[in-house]
Amino acid sequence: MRCQFCGCTDDRACAIPYVFDEDDNPLLALPGQIAEVTSPCHWSTPNICSAPACIARAYPEACAIVDRMLMEDLAA
Repeated sequence: MRCQFCGCTDDRACAIPYVFDEDDNPLLALPGQIAEVTSPCHWSTPNICSAPACIARAYPEACAIVDRMLMEDLAA
């Protein structure tokens, strides 16, 4: 499988960067922050990985699909 947005694969996953807060809870690293640890992405849906940038790009598409489904139900 290949992510439709970033192109990562099962064999070459994205490295999602994390930092830790004062209570040692992992938080996504913000742009410009140096990651303290990374975690490989996983498949959120077929062909869309869990990298934050990919999820952000997939979200509007998912909303449009739901909107179309709702409009079809209202029209029926």
